[in-house]
Amino acid sequence: MTLILLDTNAYLRLAKRVQSLLGKKFGQEDYVLTVLRDVEDEVQRSPRLRHNYPWFDPANLVKERLAHSLRLSAQEKDTLAVATSVLHGLVQTDAARFMTKGRSPPSHTDCRVLAFGQIRYRRDR
Repeated sequence: MTLILLDTNAYLRLAKRVQSLLGKKFGQEDYVLTVLRDVEDEVQRSPRLRHNYPWFDPANLVKERLAHSLRLSAQEKDTLAVATSVLHGLVQTDAARFMTKGRSPPSHTDCRVLAFGQIRYRRDR
C-alpha cells in the first residue's frame, strides 16, 4: 500500500472529487489517499478558508475525513513534532525566500505534512 498524503491546499481543491476515495485502495499500486488531522484543524482555525470553502463543514464530511485521517503512535508524534519544528524553524528564519510571485511561506501544517512524508518514507524503506 502506498499512502498519498494530501495537504490542505490539495485536499480543498480535490475534496469533492476524492472524498469517496479517502482511505480506500485504488490503482495498480494500491494507493490510498489520506489526510492528517492537522488539515481539518487548519481549516477550522481559518475564517478565510471556511468562507471560501463552505462545503467543508457539513457533519458528514467532517466524520468522513476524521475516520480516514492517519492515527499516529506516541513515538511517531514525538518524531513528527521534532521534524516539524526543524522545518518550520527554517521557514521562519528566511520566510521571504518562500514569498516570491505572491506566494505565502509554508504554514506550520504544511511543515507537519512534509515532515510526516519524510518520516514515513524513511520508515517504509
